[in-house]
Amino acid sequence: MTKLPPFIILILFLISGCKPNNEGRNLAQVPSCIFGQSSCQLASKFGDISPQFNQTFLVAETPFELHINELGNAVEISSAYMAGEDMFMGKIPLFFKPKAQGGWVAQSMFGSCAQAQMTWRVWLTLKAADGEMQTLNFTVKSFRSLSAIPEGL
Repeated sequence: MTKLPPFIILILFLISGCKPNNEGRNLAQVPSCIFGQSSCQLASKFGDISPQFNQTFLVAETPFELHINELGNAVEISSAYMAGEDMFMGKIPLFFKPKAQGGWVAQSMFGSCAQAQMTWRVWLTLKAADGEMQTLNFTVKSFRSLSAIPEGL
């Protein structure tokens, strides 16, 4: 029987540990309303807003996108941020950019929390060309990790 040199065993061990652990869940999706989102449609004086996420679940330290539908050329998102409801983790700014097909998109992520689930409040301030403004908000749930997502969701 031949003996494998220790460095080959070490390399095989390291390579086997390089597989991503997605625990059998694919989080990516076409932007839509998600589990734990308090409102899938917000009524504003400028028209209805449909906030949508590109992830099935929001998981700590995992990037996500927040999509907002177009409200016309005269309305823009002047400021936006997320803040923890259950635990203060500061304000996470959301920087929206116009999408080529209309509407806006912001990329973001948040840090891990001691709680398995956390509720975030998203604040959106809209501004019309004439200077009129309105601030809207909704909540969304996040999870500390994939294993914190309840079975059956």
